[in-house]
Amino acid sequence: MRTRTRLGAAAAAAVALLLAGAAGRARAGLIVGNLDQPGLSSTDNPFAAQSFTVGGVSQTLGSVTLRLGNFGFADETVTVNLFSDNGGVPGSSLLTIGSVTVPVTPDLGSFTDFTLSAPSAFTLQANTTYWLEAEVPDGFNVNWANTNSTTTTGPGTLGNCADAYPQPPNWSLFDLTRRLQLEVDGAPVAAVPEPSGLALLGLGSAGLLGWRVRRRRAAAGRPAAAA
Repeated sequence: MRTRTRLGAAAAAAVALLLAGAAGRARAGLIVGNLDQPGLSSTDNPFAAQSFTVGGVSQTLGSVTLRLGNFGFADETVTVNLFSDNGGVPGSSLLTIGSVTVPVTPDLGSFTDFTLSAPSAFTLQANTTYWLEAEVPDGFNVNWANTNSTTTTGPGTLGNCADAYPQPPNWSLFDLTRRLQLEVDGAPVAAVPEPSGLALLGLGSAGLLGWRVRRRRAAAGRPAAAA
């Protein structure tokens, strides 16, 4: 009976271990952000971008948050895009995340956080650099807050920021000590078991099932069938 109990426990442990490993690969949450840092200044170029590098685990893009202020005289529409990296400056557009209307800011120098959800399941690859770009083609009134702090939260990192004038792809880096203020969040990535993992799951399940059958027969007073 002890041997059977140990075999059943081992089978259960194998299944639990495999499921736990799959769950561990399906990580989600904050990728990178610096919204908790003090904002010291802002950029009002119609085309601005901030680079970020994903941590060691790939993530599905969930949402992005930008800290913006509108110091003009009318509401402005800001379109936010995701760009690839091209040798340290924004490359090609990968995804249009969406647009947001930024109302006139009542107090000069104050900012509001605007969050946009990603429209599709776009995977941010591990250890890969991307650029989050905001554009206001109609004017210079919208400011994207930035900070002189390089401190970030999350497993990712922030790199340089850039602007384009009169429009992309005329990108140039500005003030390498600054970081535009943002947050990039991930959504769960479905974990796909590897072939070896599937085999382990099958063996563990079969062993667990056999152990349960033997236990029921033993409880009913019938001899267990030979394995």
